[in-house]
Amino acid sequence: MDVNENLRNMSQQERDNIKEAYQSVYGKMRPNAKSVEYLYESFKKYIDPTFTGTCSRCKKRVVTYWNQRLKSWGMI
Repeated sequence: MDVNENLRNMSQQERDNIKEAYQSVYGKMRPNAKSVEYLYESFKKYIDPTFTGTCSRCKKRVVTYWNQRLKSWGMI
């Protein structure tokens, strides 16, 4: 599984969906549970299929990962 190739092959719609989900989660006292789940599923689909995010630290890592990725794409 090549992570970089998976990310290059993402459609713009998928990137926009990740951005919307990220914006409803990042820095929120009560993040949207569906958005968190979408970020998890996207992470599992494109980055690490064996990921099992069960702790709050895992949630923070996934959100931080998508934050960095969106910055590299120039979307935020």
